[in-house]
Amino acid sequence: MASKSTKVRPEGVPEENVYNTTHWTIYLGYGIAVLAIAALLFGQ
Repeated sequence: MASKSTKVRPEGVPEENVYNTTHWTIYLGYGIAVLAIAALLFGQ
């Protein structure tokens, strides 16, 4: 998936962004989804 690029990058731009763990926004999205479903199911 990730391939070596021969494209010249400007100074200070990293070669690639690598996430070795799940990003915090994924947890936030799942949390909001769970709360929304709970509100629909248990809301008066």
